[in-house]
Amino acid sequence: MGKKRKRRSAENRNLTRFHEAVAKGNGSTAVELLECLNSERRVTPTQLTSALSALGRENRDGSTLTWKGTLSLANRALEMLNDGRSALGEPGFTALVKITAFAGIEENDSSYADKVRALISEMREMKITIKKRTYASLVALLCGLKLTEQVKNVITEASNDNVELDEETYSCIVAYLTDNEAEESVWEVLDEFRRTNRTISEQMAVRGSALDRFFRKHGTETMVVQRIRKDGTSPYCRIKLESVDLANEQIEQMISQVEEYFFRHEEQKLALQDLATWLKDLDRNLDCVIDGANVGFFMQRPDLGGVLSFAQIQLAVDACRANDFKHIGVFLHEKRAIGPEIDKLRESCRVYLTPSRMNDDW
Repeated sequence: MGKKRKRRSAENRNLTRFHEAVAKGNGSTAVELLECLNSERRVTPTQLTSALSALGRENRDGSTLTWKGTLSLANRALEMLNDGRSALGEPGFTALVKITAFAGIEENDSSYADKVRALISEMREMKITIKKRTYASLVALLCGLKLTEQVKNVITEASNDNVELDEETYSCIVAYLTDNEAEESVWEVLDEFRRTNRTISEQMAVRGSALDRFFRKHGTETMVVQRIRKDGTSPYCRIKLESVDLANEQIEQMISQVEEYFFRHEEQKLALQDLATWLKDLDRNLDCVIDGANVGFFMQRPDLGGVLSFAQIQLAVDACRANDFKHIGVFLHEKRAIGPEIDKLRESCRVYLTPSRMNDDW
């Protein structure tokens, strides 16, 4: 019994050190500790994914470790996975894509583009959701290696995977095409950006940004981005935007268009209908809605054991109240309604708990 207790104590120490290394972004130490844990117990996919994520952060945070060295460590870690690579899920694959992409930029080796695409193809075959952050690494690699034709086609690739690129990735593409004498393709990129994003941030349009440089090259002065005031007045042109109430017929038409555009698979439509049916029975007199899980888990790192922060949700409720919202609703899954915090939250707003097995992410 004494030997077992000592072995278990050593395992727990290594596990604690592993979590500390991950939290600090010390990926190389995390992988070494994983190898110790692997000799003592079975390494879980979650632990491996955390190590891969920490590897990416370690290099970013100024370590002397090269991206090629980081990739070598990632491959060492992958050898410990007993359940097959599909157990990595989207976070693990995305971390691996990022490490591979930046290793390719560092080595200036175009063959890494094929390696990244092979990983994305593997995700596709395993029916793992491919996200915009996965494609962001591919775009960074293609731009870094100056593969112009592939940069032009990457938006179509993403679209085929039902991925809509984010504003930062579009900015990267615009910057590359503008700076590499391929401006004729920028118009197509901007058309696609307008179709998928619909809004533009101040950061993307300020003087010196990729978009600003492109328009200046074509003799167009920089655009002005202004925030609309609380009373609906534009500080630039001083025109006031009036609020317009939609008729029921217009609301139904808008909902129909949203369903048609975003929910292309039958299971998605059925899940949305379940949520819509549940919502119809609730009080509609709300002027502010808060996604409790998104707010509560912000910066909490649930993959490292972080828990939902009711304090953060309360801060959001207080901020809405300070902006003159009176009827505030917080939506949470019923499995999150644990402990006295949920009762305290109910004192300051209306709390709606979505039932078990219902997808409330729409």
